Amino acid sequence: MKALPVKARAFLVAIYGLAILAIGGVSTLPLPQRIDQKWEFALFLILSVLAGKKKIHLMRHKGHEDVGSMSLGFAITYASMLRFGPLGGTVVGAISSFAGCIHPKRQPPHQLCFNVS
Repeated sequence: MKALPVKARAFLVAIYGLAILAIGGVSTLPLPQRIDQKWEFALFLILSVLAGKKKIHLMRHKGHEDVGSMSLGFAITYASMLRFGPLGGTVVGAISSFAGCIHPKRQPPHQLCFNVS
């Protein structure tokens, strides 16, 4: 991260701070009333790890400037937000993003933290 310009480092630190504030904010929200089965949340976490590694290429161009992709973990994250509320969706989304950042190619630590944030 030291090789990045000062403005880029400041931007990354701001994003990390906003992620911490977001986690703090959603942790104060009440959980849905019917979360009595822990295995269901564990299943969503496992599915998010498996789906987070799978990428869908949105553009078929060869150039790097036109490359776009999306993770299948988005669907699992969205479903977990509906089932477990904002806190559950945030946790599942972070785990899915983390899994996508370490497989198939591990990203640099500052990029991994940015994506998970």
